[in-house]
Amino acid sequence: MAIALFGLILGLLAYLFSRMPFTVDREMEQFCFWAAIIILSLAGLIFITGLLQSLNSTTVFDLNSGKMRRGAKVYDFSQIQQIALERRPFADRELFVLTAVVNGESIKLVSETAKESLEKVAAFLNQRLANSAAATAIDVHLPAPSWVERHFIGIFLIILGAIWSGTGYFFLQDLIFIASVNGHGPLVWPLGIWIAGLGLGDLAGIPVGRLFIRDSGRSKTGIFILLLYFATYLLLCWR
Repeated sequence: MAIALFGLILGLLAYLFSRMPFTVDREMEQFCFWAAIIILSLAGLIFITGLLQSLNSTTVFDLNSGKMRRGAKVYDFSQIQQIALERRPFADRELFVLTAVVNGESIKLVSETAKESLEKVAAFLNQRLANSAAATAIDVHLPAPSWVERHFIGIFLIILGAIWSGTGYFFLQDLIFIASVNGHGPLVWPLGIWIAGLGLGDLAGIPVGRLFIRDSGRSKTGIFILLLYFATYLLLCWR
């Protein structure tokens, strides 16, 4: 939902920019218009997906009746062996996942980037399960994080770069970023190729995500290499 809201705001800003007179030939305005259409469409799709997911994954613990309701399914506390808090890598960060072990199977309840509040929830629920004589101590073996979870940033950059280049090439092929008073600058549409290249680097094992996440190992050398990487874009695409 947060991503959908961010996309909505970004799409509306792009639409507002498309209505403002920036250039004489209105190429920049056309680019903002097409960008707004794509971003708003993606935001709507993400919102619908998130809404359906939230309806199907909402979990309620009814402590009076001793039942856990997840979507349309109902589980008795006697079916729950443990409430576990697991740590999983997500891109270049850690994600803390609260899971319920039901009949030997781990069911994801909620995830956060901070663990303190989830630790309190897990301790409280485990205590209630113990009081109802339904909890048994077992070892929980979580599945390894999926390939998509490990390379989320890389996949995002590839998709963003493909949309950027595809839209620019077919609709705004001659549009440039005006970087000087004499009207010269780099072409807009090839920038997406360099963005997608960062995503491919992440898939190849280069820790690209650390350059975009605060307190995750940024280095001056990495930033310098990134600047050199985009300097090749300016060199090859300057018009």
